[in-house]
Amino acid sequence: MSQKNISIIIPTKNDEQVFTKNFILLKNYFKKLNWDYEVLLISNGSTESNLKYAKTIVDDKLFHFTLKQSGKGLAIKHGIENAKFNNILFMDADFSVSITELDKFIDKNGLIGDALIGDRRSSSSVNSGTPFIRKLVGSTYLLTMKLVLGFKLSDTQCGFKIFKKNDYLDIGGVEFNNFSFDVELLYKLSKIKKIIEIPVIYNHNSDSKVSVIQDSLAMFVDLIRLRMRVK
Repeated sequence: MSQKNISIIIPTKNDEQVFTKNFILLKNYFKKLNWDYEVLLISNGSTESNLKYAKTIVDDKLFHFTLKQSGKGLAIKHGIENAKFNNILFMDADFSVSITELDKFIDKNGLIGDALIGDRRSSSSVNSGTPFIRKLVGSTYLLTMKLVLGFKLSDTQCGFKIFKKNDYLDIGGVEFNNFSFDVELLYKLSKIKKIIEIPVIYNHNSDSKVSVIQDSLAMFVDLIRLRMRVK
């Protein structure tokens, strides 16, 4: 039986320091799992003082890319373009969903076929520390998404998603470079694959770079833009 493999894409904007602390957890996890893997850390819009932390890690499994322009979607797309394995996982640099949660995804279907995404909102999930306003905005966004796109998921923005690079190329990629990357990706993938939501343990990072007002407004507008250009 051939060894399984995965490319892990981690977008970061000034979270390089916290990533360096979490990298050892990731290494230890895959040592036990005995999979071949690579980690693509994509700094997007990070300051020089933060970039220096990524340079402290010298490891043949880690590949660090630096983009001057910021954008979660932009970073993930850059990671996909440079990924060498077909299994793609993208996750947050702060490990708000721990790499050990991957066990649940593997147990579900062995990462064969379907797209698998973390769900922080189900009754089986653990969502620790997320402010009420974020939960409220998230619920409103999901309702709007259903009304605008006719597309229903419990959680589109959890930063723990697995899909195939080949499937990403088959859907023609994603246009959005911001936080709307997730919903466009899932909406397009749903046309060719089943999207399976898996309850995860999520620990909110109070230093999150997401602006509840500014980023959320942009994402609501993007739903309309997505509806206008995608059938």
